[in-house]
Amino acid sequence: MLNHTVRLLILFVILYSSNVFADIKIVAVVNDELISNLDLEKRVAINKFFYKVEGNAVKEIALNALIDESIWRQEAKKLKITVTEKDFLEAVKQFLVIKNLGNVDLKSYIEAQGLDYKLFVQHMKSKLLWNKILMLKVAPYIIISDKEVQDNRDHITNGVDVSVHIQEIILPASINDNIISDIISDLQNGVSTEVIKANNKDVLFEEASINVKNINADLANKLIQASVGDVVGPIKNEYGSLIVKLLHRSSINMEFANSNVDLKQVHLDAEQGKRYLEQIRVLKTKATCENFSYVVRELKLPEPLDFVVKVKDLSVKMQNVLQSCDVGKIVEVDDGQVVDIIMLCNITKGKADDDIGNTDFIKQRLYMEKLSMQSEYLLSSLKSNALIEKYN
Repeated sequence: MLNHTVRLLILFVILYSSNVFADIKIVAVVNDELISNLDLEKRVAINKFFYKVEGNAVKEIALNALIDESIWRQEAKKLKITVTEKDFLEAVKQFLVIKNLGNVDLKSYIEAQGLDYKLFVQHMKSKLLWNKILMLKVAPYIIISDKEVQDNRDHITNGVDVSVHIQEIILPASINDNIISDIISDLQNGVSTEVIKANNKDVLFEEASINVKNINADLANKLIQASVGDVVGPIKNEYGSLIVKLLHRSSINMEFANSNVDLKQVHLDAEQGKRYLEQIRVLKTKATCENFSYVVRELKLPEPLDFVVKVKDLSVKMQNVLQSCDVGKIVEVDDGQVVDIIMLCNITKGKADDDIGNTDFIKQRLYMEKLSMQSEYLLSSLKSNALIEKYN
């Protein structure tokens, strides 16, 4: 009762002290945690830049995310779960790799985009807290039976690892079939993304590299049979429709897909790729795995990144390029927006997925599916027991 009274008092002060808080409005309260319009605006900007969230629902999506993350933090506090600096730095490293940002200083990069670094850090740490909560409260109770594994064996592609780079077009349920048909026609005829976006404000475009083993078997088969540039869909459900355009496909030997590669990388944007043409030429002739970093710095190229990664975790384009690359060679991967200069320094050969490997993979996929379902159930339960209020 006391906490509720304090919360109401804080609300009263913020809502009615026009001199101090004239530009601040409370848009939601989660138990005793307040979410302001400034928090919401900053999160919308983060979502638009990093997650390409567009359309009329951007504010609703951002607000729901802020509410969920508040619930996660409060539950973590009850369970005395924390995020260490090591946890955070590892998450940042993974984020930079996933977003293909190279070896940049994340704080400087985010602030250069006009985004709020403090709120972004809170967002990342909240996700880490939620992962730890799931490991404590959900993971121990997930069981995968032998029958489930056997029933899912048809998802495994025999002898070849197939990954695809796709463009996902997500449409809200409110868009009618005629507009969906027009969008599909535009995609098939090569109309640019910008033009389609301009004509359809609520349509969301995303790109992703995925392994066909990780998706619905029907969609996987269609993408395997499709030609590059083909459009698959629409795939409809109660929330909207999904259209998929195949941009690239990689079919590589499973032994190579499961191999670890030691890479040295220089990450350039498109403009730098043009500006540093001569330096790149020199790098290709002078650099070895031993002196790569030294030569990069000597040529005044951006700071190099050195990492070991499993081949099947790389982008589809990189998989294709590395498959025909010799150790000690430098290759370029250009997707039109960024240019990656990559030196292959070592390959630790993996094993082709035998029956045991397939079993482990299927168990892992089923585990992740169940973890996702149970996490939604847990969050729903936590929210039903929380005091959540939204304000217009």
